[in-house]
Amino acid sequence: MRYLTELICQLYRLTDHHKLTAATFKNLADIKLVEPTADADTILQLENIFSEYSLRYIDRDLAEILSNIITTDKKHSLDFDFNKLQSLTASKSFGCGWNKVINGSWFKNLYSWGEGMYPAKNLKAENISDWEDNIWHIEHEGFNPRDSINVTYYSWLDRYVASNSGGSHHAAMVVYQSVRDKLEYKREAVIEQLSINSNTVEILDQNYYSFIFQIKRPSNKTEIYTSEYEFIDALKEFVENRYTILNPVNYVSSIKLVFIPKHALKTNDKTFRNWFYSAISCGKIISFPDYLKNPAHYHTHHYSHELNSITLGDPSRKYKLREDF
Repeated sequence: MRYLTELICQLYRLTDHHKLTAATFKNLADIKLVEPTADADTILQLENIFSEYSLRYIDRDLAEILSNIITTDKKHSLDFDFNKLQSLTASKSFGCGWNKVINGSWFKNLYSWGEGMYPAKNLKAENISDWEDNIWHIEHEGFNPRDSINVTYYSWLDRYVASNSGGSHHAAMVVYQSVRDKLEYKREAVIEQLSINSNTVEILDQNYYSFIFQIKRPSNKTEIYTSEYEFIDALKEFVENRYTILNPVNYVSSIKLVFIPKHALKTNDKTFRNWFYSAISCGKIISFPDYLKNPAHYHTHHYSHELNSITLGDPSRKYKLREDF
């Protein structure tokens, strides 16, 4: 009996299912998607992943489906309330960069960032003079009053994101003080409201296996970075070369999206589905159709990056709380 068991195990190790399973656990990280923060790069920007430019070289049938996943409704507002903004596209204080400290990318929205920002002589929100000073700064840096603000509203995250070229710190202070002190600052804005087309998601699910994965990083700098190739080589045993990989644009982690035509499987469909659902249950991949049906469910990981130092706030600082007003 023991000999028979060992023989079965040896034969299983020769199967494509075992090779892909082994490659999955060896090379894939536990997949984690971050909660959106004040930094727009913590948002998985599907409209950019599925733009005409990003899809220009992929299979036309797949491109046709992906190009219709996101629907857009553009509106023009003359009195957009600035304090609705939750994220910005640009800041010197986003991401890890050269100065590895806690910064705007760590805060869940602009209000929280403004509330937590260390007050400086030219950057604080203590009185009406500071309010006017912060507005002057944003209008002379990243939000020229002669131009409309370009805003993207991600309906599946209920989140407003502004495209900016500067002025992020003062913008966070304006949002914070606007909410805290019930002050109004309204601007002309072009709002692009994005939604996910559930009918197209169903078409994708019917015709493709698709999932999100992330490769493990090398444990040290001298290690050769081969994990992605090992995993893809194992995947090829199932699907030949009939697969597509897309890399998200401007996202904080190096996740990838894979699309495999269901009719292109070389092996038994049941065998591949066994691996697929096992990898999902083990947290190694996320089914992309499931993600599209409820994105907020998957964005639960708190953003952080390596720190060189931690600077504590001024203990004498007095905070005004919302309930005080």
